[in-house]
Amino acid sequence: MVTRTIENSKSKYYIGGKTETAEKVKSLFCSVKLNVNNPHFLIMQGRVTKVINMKPKEVLGLIEEAAGISLYQTKKEQTIALIKKKDMKLQEIEKILTEEVNPQLEVLQKEKADFNTFKSNETTLQENEKVLAAFEYHESSRFLRNSSEKDR
Repeated sequence: MVTRTIENSKSKYYIGGKTETAEKVKSLFCSVKLNVNNPHFLIMQGRVTKVINMKPKEVLGLIEEAAGISLYQTKKEQTIALIKKKDMKLQEIEKILTEEVNPQLEVLQKEKADFNTFKSNETTLQENEKVLAAFEYHESSRFLRNSSEKDR
């Protein structure tokens, strides 16, 4: 049992009937995960009636705050807000991809395909020019042989 008495404007704290310091009492409550700095940690005598007359949702809020659950609710709300912010950023990135990057990528892919076709055609042209040069050489050589045979 933890109790507190006030005499001559000075507080005295007791744990199990034994006098202790305020820090020892705080340490005890902190060791069982109770937030002694919470304004609703203790309900003073004058506020008991007010608490009794509270609506169920208000009592639930008071209990959640005293138990430290409201801290997690705040963290949850912050996390949800962060997720929404990240989702909006993701949508913005997807919009940029759809409207700007993908069309440019398609143009570049078409240009690459056209370039590859050009290079292939250029290679084929060079091969055909070599074959043509060889054919012309062969024909010229044959013509010269035929000419020299007629001259004899």
